[in-house]
Amino acid sequence: MYVYKRGKTYWYDTMKDGVRYRASTGCKRKDDAETFAERMGVVRRAGSREQALALVDIFYPPEKRPGLPIGEAWDAYTRIAKATGRLAIEERTLSRRRNVFDRFCEWLADNCPAVATAEEVTGPIAGRYAEHIAKTKTRGNKLPSAKTRQNILGELGTVWRTLEKVSAGIRNPFAGLAPVDVDGKRGEAFTREQEKAIMAAAKKIGKGWLTACLVARHTGLRYGDIANLKWSEVDFKRNVIALEPRKTARHGIAVTVPMVSPLRAALLSERGKCGSRDVYVLPLHKQFYGNRSESAYKALNFKEVLDAAGVTGDGYTFHSWRHTMRSRLGEAGADMETAKRLLGHTSDAMSLHYDHAEHLDELRAAVEAAEK
Repeated sequence: MYVYKRGKTYWYDTMKDGVRYRASTGCKRKDDAETFAERMGVVRRAGSREQALALVDIFYPPEKRPGLPIGEAWDAYTRIAKATGRLAIEERTLSRRRNVFDRFCEWLADNCPAVATAEEVTGPIAGRYAEHIAKTKTRGNKLPSAKTRQNILGELGTVWRTLEKVSAGIRNPFAGLAPVDVDGKRGEAFTREQEKAIMAAAKKIGKGWLTACLVARHTGLRYGDIANLKWSEVDFKRNVIALEPRKTARHGIAVTVPMVSPLRAALLSERGKCGSRDVYVLPLHKQFYGNRSESAYKALNFKEVLDAAGVTGDGYTFHSWRHTMRSRLGEAGADMETAKRLLGHTSDAMSLHYDHAEHLDELRAAVEAAEK
């Protein structure tokens, strides 16, 4: 390869596989052109295209764009969130948010490689990602529910809202993308027949599921609170379970739930099995809670209990126990204030959300009969 002047710039001349190539170096000074030719000679001797491209990046690194690089966005988020007091969340929540962020960055690298900064993540790009997660099947080979999509887009929105404090050019592109129509049948209450079948299946399968179901049925606690329930929160003398639910901890809302006889007996049995060695009531559930790996999914999955009980349908999950508890309270005539105290609701609207109409026809018939 040699260089020569042509007009105001220097050009290079080289041969490759019997073919002559000529092109401008873009250099007006001879020494700059010779440096260019030397570097190109090094690139030509590379063993593969990948090595050649790597050498080009070394000699001519891409210009750094103004803005917050995607690779630095998470650290910027945690820094600002910590400074503003918004990072006071449990480790599991932060880990889940980081996983959601990392999956989005992987999708971004594969589908929008030109996007290099947080400023360049625009509404149309966020919209494409929302479409992507809506079409991507979950581990159970099902499309994600509206609630799952809400959670994913909500986590990303939380990150980008915080990043708005880092750069004036950053706007939250995920606002308004969460599906409004949450799955109508999600979290249906169990019928009494289903309750019996599930309890029988849970007892047969083991793994602490019977105790977990009994706690959920008779307290309305969420699964996360049950998996993390400590023996120090179970007061056998007062015959109550007293704790601050994780979801309402930031509101300072605690619950105290009396233990009915079947629940007390089940907890005493669990206590007898472990003695004073375990801090947690259900150590196996504590171990796997929050673990989204395939092995954890196979080791401890409530769907195994539902399948064994013959309870099918996308609307049934462990959270259905909470809806069941609220429905049974309503059947027993408990007022809304009582339900709020027991279940730890933060608003009347949320308490009404758990009023299921399983016995609506029976109630209407009773009212009509009273009119006669």
